[in-house]
Amino acid sequence: MERNAQSDQNALHSNGYLGGWVAAKALVGELNDAWRTLLENFDHQSNWDMQECLTGQPIQQCPQNETRQLDFPEALAKHLFKRGYISVDQEQQLLSKS
Repeated sequence: MERNAQSDQNALHSNGYLGGWVAAKALVGELNDAWRTLLENFDHQSNWDMQECLTGQPIQQCPQNETRQLDFPEALAKHLFKRGYISVDQEQQLLSKS
């Protein structure tokens, strides 16, 4: 992944690339360094809609007044935990840095 990104400098600022790259780094024990890189390089202007339901329901079934907008790092940390890439302690640590 990193070799391909070196030939395309825009990849380092692509949230899609960064999300996959951080997930891979988490699996090999390099989460903290990868997270620091993510925070320095992610696309803050992305228009990708990232929400969570405050009631715990799936977003499709959530009452509109119970949704909360997430930024990319927060959404990624939650996704990595839900999919088993990181522990709950690691998730909390990442969220405190975001």
